[in-house]
Amino acid sequence: MRRVLAAGVVVAAVLWTIPATAQTAPAAKVPAGPLLNSWYIGVNTGAAVVEKFGGVVGVEGGWRVWRNLDIIGEIVGVKNSVSNAELQRIALLAQSISPTVGGPGFGTMKVPTLYSGIGGRWVIENSGKFRPYFLVAVGGAKRDLQPTLLVNGVDITANPAPYGVTLGQDVIGKYKDVATEGGVGVVAGFGAWYIDGGARLISISGDQRINIARIVIAGGYRF
Repeated sequence: MRRVLAAGVVVAAVLWTIPATAQTAPAAKVPAGPLLNSWYIGVNTGAAVVEKFGGVVGVEGGWRVWRNLDIIGEIVGVKNSVSNAELQRIALLAQSISPTVGGPGFGTMKVPTLYSGIGGRWVIENSGKFRPYFLVAVGGAKRDLQPTLLVNGVDITANPAPYGVTLGQDVIGKYKDVATEGGVGVVAGFGAWYIDGGARLISISGDQRINIARIVIAGGYRF
């Protein structure tokens, strides 16, 4: 009986000291994200949408310059940033094809886009392993309007003149415009590596403003 009581006293004493030990032990160090290093470089992917969803891939890098502020740079390729207005223009052009020269036409368009920009990212430090941030950037975007015209399933884009159609600058060609970017996300570090997830918006100026909404999944290496 005495042994049982003694064992109970020992167990109780151990359980009593555990909370005290936990309180006096130093707090675990919060893993550092790329924000705490001199600089980082990585890649990002996800999905982008203007009128239709499309793939996106990019490279980015950053450098801590002051307190929570990183200077960042990014180059992003968007598979298709075609707008509703651009789709309507090519559709109307296709409809103008005379039935007497081969039948009704069908038109569609794809607009691959390359964006590059530089800006700042402010990271909310001391918020745990996963740290929120917001960013703004300014740069430029190059859009390549690539229309497709079909008549009875035959692609006539390369030579539409025999069908009474001329492709104007509003439906074909490469254009460069000023672009801005804003976004929010969360970043976390794992050793020398990091992961990043968030949402960003690229806004391209020009005759028609194009807004590309992006879901971002990123990762890279911290130096």
